[in-house]
Amino acid sequence: MEEKLKETMNWLKKQNLYAVSDVMAVITLLLLIAFVASGKKKEILFSAGIVGCAGVLTAGIHGMFGKSKIENESGETICTKGEEDCDATELSAGDSRYDVDGAKSRGTVYKFGNGCHAVARKDGTVKVKSITGKCLNWIFDGGVLTSPPDYSWQKLFDC
Repeated sequence: MEEKLKETMNWLKKQNLYAVSDVMAVITLLLLIAFVASGKKKEILFSAGIVGCAGVLTAGIHGMFGKSKIENESGETICTKGEEDCDATELSAGDSRYDVDGAKSRGTVYKFGNGCHAVARKDGTVKVKSITGKCLNWIFDGGVLTSPPDYSWQKLFDC
């Protein structure tokens, strides 16, 4: 039983719950539009509040426990830096890796926020997949790096 729970938690950590938060945000927005347009304001506002809170909770849980992931769809090898290490690891085209802190593609280094799922695209850019992930990545200083923020990033810059 305990082993099954560990398997389930590990599987859940690898899912992109930020995408679930994106869907909940759209539902909340639609409910708020219905709130403005209808006479049943109390019921709709309550529903929007519940869905909105669930979306924020989902994003928070994913940010705390989710695993960052990069998928390499660039057609060439890129370099990645693990969340807990200082090494730069090559990632072949078509492969993916979890627990990444950043990646380097065509000379540009990208930093990811906690739990963000990103893709290295054919044009060499690296993009975070969900709107919620993009917002949190922006808030927590993710994006393009022009210099190593600390010594643990040096090998990725040198890759």
